[in-house]
Amino acid sequence: MATSLRKSLATNAVAPASNSRLLTHAAHGADPLGTVLLVEDEESVREIASLMVCTLGYHVISVASGAEAIQEFRNTKERIDVVITDVLMPSMNGSLLAATLRGMDATVKIVFISGYFPETLQLPRDAISLQKPFSRSTLAAKLAEAMETTVTTPIPDHHPPTISAR
Repeated sequence: MATSLRKSLATNAVAPASNSRLLTHAAHGADPLGTVLLVEDEESVREIASLMVCTLGYHVISVASGAEAIQEFRNTKERIDVVITDVLMPSMNGSLLAATLRGMDATVKIVFISGYFPETLQLPRDAISLQKPFSRSTLAAKLAEAMETTVTTPIPDHHPPTISAR
């Protein structure tokens, strides 16, 4: 089934301005529920999460880094309803990315995903977070929660946590 789903979705892929991928769910001609910018540095996780979000009825723009996400957000800011970002990524962590995006648009809705949430990571009190690995139904619930949320808590500027080897 995954192969047929992948083939079906691949025919709907459109190349946006950057190296990101845009996937659109075209089931029964339904309008998309919104557009999600997915930021995940691990390619396999990014592909699976993109397919999951797409099958939930959203447009998906997927990128591999914070820098790509900022570029895509600048280019398509008015179209992006929710940003899903990995927390721990090279160069720019999810918290710093979120603070940067909130500096561009204070109302952007963000879902943080990670296999590990460090205690030193500062997320807003009302942050929406999702532990990896996650199921399609859990992802659907978090996306619905984000879509219904009114952003009120600023995201603190935060640099990647320092992890010392012992």
